[in-house]
Amino acid sequence: MSQIPLKVLTCPATQHQKTSSTSSSLCVEEEFPVDADSFLRIVGDHRVPVILRGVDLGLAQTKWTSEYLISATEEVGGTPKKVKVHRSFNSRLDFRRKNFSYETVSFSELVKRCSDPGEKEFWYLRSLGEDPR
Repeated sequence: MSQIPLKVLTCPATQHQKTSSTSSSLCVEEEFPVDADSFLRIVGDHRVPVILRGVDLGLAQTKWTSEYLISATEEVGGTPKKVKVHRSFNSRLDFRRKNFSYETVSFSELVKRCSDPGEKEFWYLRSLGEDPR
């Protein structure tokens, strides 16, 4: 089984509760090679942010253009997939001051906005799943 370099970034939970921005100096980074089983155990079970380097992602890197993502999601069931987003003119969301709006938009609208280099707002995908939380 081939090994991939995995960087795990762990930040204390209390840090996110006390500040609206995260300082990477307070986070712990570890980099180590893992196989597929280890990856699933580390990331799948604990749901921690990770950075993958030097991983062959196959056709996704060239095939998954904005146009492809829009057409693929429009074909599923014939109705546009709706997603929850945070939308803001500020790149850092502040959950105390609520410097963003919470909206439901079509996935294609989100992809169009995120891929437009002239877009002035920041769009954050909240969820793709069916769990409404």
